[in-house]
Amino acid sequence: MAEERSDGPENYIRPELLEKTPLRGIFTPSAVISRPWLEYAYSHGVFPMALTEDPESVIWMYPDERAVFFPERIRPSRSMMKFMRRSLDAYTVWINRRPRDVIRACMEVHGREEDTWINDDFVRIYPSMPNYVSVEVCDRDDRLVGGLYGLALGRLFAGESMFSLETNVSKLAFHMMMLQCRLFGMECFDSQIINPHTRSLGCEVIANRIYRKILNENVRRQIPEGFLRMRQIYPDPALSREDFLDRLLTLFAPV
Repeated sequence: MAEERSDGPENYIRPELLEKTPLRGIFTPSAVISRPWLEYAYSHGVFPMALTEDPESVIWMYPDERAVFFPERIRPSRSMMKFMRRSLDAYTVWINRRPRDVIRACMEVHGREEDTWINDDFVRIYPSMPNYVSVEVCDRDDRLVGGLYGLALGRLFAGESMFSLETNVSKLAFHMMMLQCRLFGMECFDSQIINPHTRSLGCEVIANRIYRKILNENVRRQIPEGFLRMRQIYPDPALSREDFLDRLLTLFAPV
């Protein structure tokens, strides 16, 4: 009796199979955006993109090169530091307070501006992941105006998308995430594929073999305790305004 073929992720998204494809991506059966598929994919350096709302249009990507941030090297521009200092009364930034709202906003904002790679399955599944992280920027009326989301893999953060409804707020979310990465000892922020915006923030391009080495070292490590905990990070309510600004100036001081 012939052995029945499994439709598990290991049959479709192995990097050694993806490396044989010209676009470094492969289509898979429908309805595969699930926790087991995402866990397997990210642990092998693979990530999904939705080309349309049709679940059969999901493609799993494995780029030749990887765009990454190394948190220890990231410094905000002078204008961004000024924005962060003068915006303490205008915005609050949170971790994991409104996780589903952030990914939905990313889908809607990018969908209005360009083709988005996020569909309803992504919105449904990603926030259910135990290692999901969202960064949320809220205005004085507690309206969500910017943010980003991704998955924590040991001491590596796999960033997925960011959005902004007001000037500089996605950068505020990004730099507050960099602050958290520094405080918790996260070594790498994966940005997947470089673009002009991420390059302007300090994104670097590394060979895939180097990224795989970083990834392999991290998938076996524990996520730092407290990194996923819901909390306000801007301004930090545990610090006085002056102490919080001192922390920003100290950690983001030019090297």
